[in-house]
Amino acid sequence: MSKMRRQFFASPLLTFLLGFAGLAGFPPAGRAQQAYPNQPIKLVTPAAPGGATDVFARRFAQKLESVLGTSVYIENKGGGGGTIGTADVVHAAPDGYTLLMGTTGTNVINPLTMKVPFDTQKDLRAIAVVGLVPFCLEVYPGLHVNTVREFIDLIKQHPGEYSYATNGPAGFVHLTTLLFAQKAGLQMQAVPYKGGTLMVQDLLTGRVPIYFNVLNGAIPLYKSGQVKILAVTGTQRAKAVPEIPTVAESGLPGFASETAFILSAPVKTPSAVIDKLLDATRQVTADAAFQQALLAMAVRPVLDSDPAKAAAFIRSQFAQWRPLAEEVHKQQK
Repeated sequence: MSKMRRQFFASPLLTFLLGFAGLAGFPPAGRAQQAYPNQPIKLVTPAAPGGATDVFARRFAQKLESVLGTSVYIENKGGGGGTIGTADVVHAAPDGYTLLMGTTGTNVINPLTMKVPFDTQKDLRAIAVVGLVPFCLEVYPGLHVNTVREFIDLIKQHPGEYSYATNGPAGFVHLTTLLFAQKAGLQMQAVPYKGGTLMVQDLLTGRVPIYFNVLNGAIPLYKSGQVKILAVTGTQRAKAVPEIPTVAESGLPGFASETAFILSAPVKTPSAVIDKLLDATRQVTADAAFQQALLAMAVRPVLDSDPAKAAAFIRSQFAQWRPLAEEVHKQQK
């Protein structure tokens, strides 16, 4: 048989065999999927270096790296109150190699109070709530109050006379303070600040004697006796300062406001990748050394979160904060 005839008969046979291989599920050469992860993972932190979110993300990334056996590096993308970094992850390839360490502020408060080019509930897939840190009712010692009840009684005796610090209108601190005032029936004046340094100076001198600070930022001043912490806003007492009661147990049942650290991925990330990241995250949060590091930050690790629970938490936060955010928006018009 001539060479030409052998090629003629071989071609249909080759086509048939290749087709059979495809039906049988054998991937063509060079296209077999590699196990995830097989390259470095970028964890976007929508905040500047050195802040609480950045520090938390770096400690998480370090442990995640050891669990997954691949490099996990931080990319700080602050600006726009966290919207720039969040948008970066929303528009990233949904392959598990670009993740977001967001917060209640970036994932809930920003969409409620700002015009953002995304919908965090539709454009991101929450993997887990990794940790929670409460605010605390921090006051100037010169107020001469030692409990939440004494504080409420004092403010009620002088409606509208006392001022509190905020990080800007409709920010998480502002909304937390408004929620407290609403539940306690108080009238206070908001004083917005652009930076924390002047805010702390005014708190220490009593110029603005009330501040719902993030707990990890207040502890050093509290332990040095420069401020009083009357209560924490979490659902339970903080292990870092177990002697301080919650607001809920101090006379305002049901009150809670906590910043959550939320690990998310682009919404179309495959479920197999999400499952791998969830398993790794649970190993991280169960690690004793990681828990000890969080204790120093006054952060409570969440050990049993998953995508369904994280999504439910985010929905509950939207429901809790939307009415106050809308009220503030109306007042600003």
